[in-house]
Amino acid sequence: MNFARTDINPDQAHFPLAISSISVNMSSPTPIYTQLCAAIRSAIMSGELPAGTMMPTSREFAVVLGVGRNTVNAAYSRLGAEGYLEAKFRRGTRVTPGHSTQNKTQSPGGDAREISMAPETDREIGIAYSAERTLRELADTCVDVFPLSPFAPDPTLFPRTHFSRLLSENCGRAPLDDAGFDNGAELKKFQSAVAVHLRRTNGVICKPSQILPMASAEGATDLVAKLTLDAGHAVHMESPSCDIARAIFRSTGAHLYELPADSFGANPDLVVAPPARLLVVSPSLSFPFGVQMPEERRLKIANYARASGALILENDFDGDLMFTGARLKTIQALEPNRVIYFSSFNYSLGPKIRVSYLIVPESFLDPAVKLWRIMSQGPDQIVLSAIASFIEDGQYAVHTKKIRAVYANRMSRLTELCREYIPEAVVVEPRGGLHLTLKLPPHIPSTAVCRIASRHKIGIRPLEQFCLGKKDNGVVMGIGMCPDRNRDQLVAKLAEIIREAAQESTSRTAAE
Repeated sequence: MNFARTDINPDQAHFPLAISSISVNMSSPTPIYTQLCAAIRSAIMSGELPAGTMMPTSREFAVVLGVGRNTVNAAYSRLGAEGYLEAKFRRGTRVTPGHSTQNKTQSPGGDAREISMAPETDREIGIAYSAERTLRELADTCVDVFPLSPFAPDPTLFPRTHFSRLLSENCGRAPLDDAGFDNGAELKKFQSAVAVHLRRTNGVICKPSQILPMASAEGATDLVAKLTLDAGHAVHMESPSCDIARAIFRSTGAHLYELPADSFGANPDLVVAPPARLLVVSPSLSFPFGVQMPEERRLKIANYARASGALILENDFDGDLMFTGARLKTIQALEPNRVIYFSSFNYSLGPKIRVSYLIVPESFLDPAVKLWRIMSQGPDQIVLSAIASFIEDGQYAVHTKKIRAVYANRMSRLTELCREYIPEAVVVEPRGGLHLTLKLPPHIPSTAVCRIASRHKIGIRPLEQFCLGKKDNGVVMGIGMCPDRNRDQLVAKLAEIIREAAQESTSRTAAE
């Protein structure tokens, strides 16, 4: 048999797959345009050519098929008359809607009914158990942000004017050097600016090259896990703490143990666990209580890690938002060869600037950089350069001073309102950060409070979600998404929700 078009024509590159697959039999007694109509009609009815698909021009199609242009025009005209195609001036020929019978068959009565294309023996394919555990355990920080949601800074405090100018300036600069190669100048500028800033504010001791920018806290934690943990290693995590790291560390096969916290932060004297490979602590501001770890406790953590041969992951996520008291030297400054330091600009610059960073000990730097290059290579270098300029110009210090005052005032007022409207709760007033915690009495389950609050689009979270060992009863709220104009109404509504949860719990207990 003689089939037209067996080779590939460059004009086919932009054809729909169903069109590229069409061929005609030159030896068949059936007219070529009829064969073409049947092939196109079949592709439309099967759904391979969905409604709105642009058909190739008659000239292109004729060249590819090796037939005359009039033959293609005749086929298009017939399909147009049947309602399968529609030709519009200067808009080409397109497939009209309403003809696909994909996944349908005709019942004896003539009605189309859906059929399953898979064998009846197929079983439902579910997600991995590890994914289910992650979804069950972790607070979703990517859902719609409601009032009082944790992890959500106030987007209105973003330094729009100044930062936009810096971004514009950096976008206008040529990213290549004279030889035509990317020399990483923006990355080096960011590393140098951050190193100077941290040395001045926190006493951090590092070379600029030890700073690895990351696009998210999750990515940074994943890099730390891959760099430091093997199956069976013990991780001592401050509890309560932000829960992002738990699932990531468990995915390596490591075992997690509670590092209990008291009024001075994580206390290694309270640990009941095997020797640690990694300690995870937040000395600047603990989450969610906002406790600042005193210098004596920081020294104890460093000595504990040294005695057990452990590394320390020092989380300084929101250290720039300290409201009261002086900044203290980081644990990294006390033990630079044993500490991986993590911080971020997410809270200080706002949710649109997703830039975090790690400071890796020199002994781990080479493998860390290789992993970093493989996994992410960090945020866009134009953004990194803009942040560096923002720091070097002194505007970052001005900006953080401004937002600290705003958040401190908001926290103070919110604390007063909670004590006024919700006297049954113990309000844990932090020294900084974006979170306020209400400890609830045992007869008011925090999970019930959060479930009811979710129905009213209030984004509080149960405190127990952030606890690794002993589960505290309470709720965590964020002050970022707490606008001043309806702050009183939000707290009043929260008070109603807490009382509704208490009544619900009492009624359930009585019924039992």
